[in-house]
Amino acid sequence: MSAITEEEAALYDRQIRLWGLEAQSRLKNAKILLIGVSPVASEIIKNLVLAGINTLTMADDKLVSKEDIESCFLFKPSHLGKERNLCALERVQVLNAMVKVNTDACVCPAELMKKYGEYDEVIISYEVNSSIVSNWCECIKHIFAGNPKHPKVLCVNALGMHAFGFTDLGNYFYKELVRVFDYLCSRDDKVAIKPLPNKDSAKPVASNGNEVVKHVVYPPLGDVMKLSWPGDNTLNTPAKKMPKGFYLLQALENLKSSLTAENLQSSWAETCKRLGVAQDLLKQDDFSSCCGPSLVAVNAIVGGILAQEIIQASSQAQYFLKYGLSHRGVPKGNWYFVDGRTSEAAVLWLPPIAESK
Repeated sequence: MSAITEEEAALYDRQIRLWGLEAQSRLKNAKILLIGVSPVASEIIKNLVLAGINTLTMADDKLVSKEDIESCFLFKPSHLGKERNLCALERVQVLNAMVKVNTDACVCPAELMKKYGEYDEVIISYEVNSSIVSNWCECIKHIFAGNPKHPKVLCVNALGMHAFGFTDLGNYFYKELVRVFDYLCSRDDKVAIKPLPNKDSAKPVASNGNEVVKHVVYPPLGDVMKLSWPGDNTLNTPAKKMPKGFYLLQALENLKSSLTAENLQSSWAETCKRLGVAQDLLKQDDFSSCCGPSLVAVNAIVGGILAQEIIQASSQAQYFLKYGLSHRGVPKGNWYFVDGRTSEAAVLWLPPIAESK
């Protein structure tokens, strides 16, 4: 792992103060492949490059459209009709000259893995208007095939006022701070103290005595399509409390024609039966809000959230070699739903996972 230079220390001073020199040094070595320079991807790109990763390779085979120019700060009017990855290169490099930024016109995951199989993380961010989960699953299958390293994977897509994100960090180990005392409670004006387990406890305590190593296995992407409410389902959340984005994602997966509010509503009429939920959970406004170019504000919100996930996963130190990368803090979930109408972002485990051990 290469050391931070004085120039880098000055540039990343604020970040080093926030998460430490060692974390910044590891982030400096992170190599990330991004497939699809979409408007929502531009927000992730911005945050990663400013944070100081080592290398970003942008793979894209599309030409700059009018919608790209309106929704993405990387493109200007003179870029219309030109190669999207090359047009983005200049502006991305200006963000941070210390980051190596490359482009590739190939978007075939199998071919990309032959070139960039040693990369730490892959971001799937090309635009999809229907069957989002199926498209992502196919891409991930090729990324993992023949690649024992199994890079961390992040998927993101934005439609209209909604954004959908998914992460698969595999068998994820992390360090969690533990308190000196398990709890304090009042009993007849006296304080009862329950100490932490002693050294014979099964909990693996870190060398400083204040951290334990836990892990969580991220569910496969396709499992989100197996969820339902009738019978012996694994969802404890009432159907009415699930984010609208979850239901829209399910309806988009079932969409058999072009994306319009009417077609999406027809798809939902079938989808809600499979899920075992009431059809009136989604209204006409919900279908309309999922159509059209992605909203700039929505791209910024989900881009910031997912970039932070990548930075955390890339910057933390190794705890044990057998564990691989370890991370501070409990992971919040593997699915992200942003609704631009309410400026709300929901982070969920889908399907729900057992408590980390």
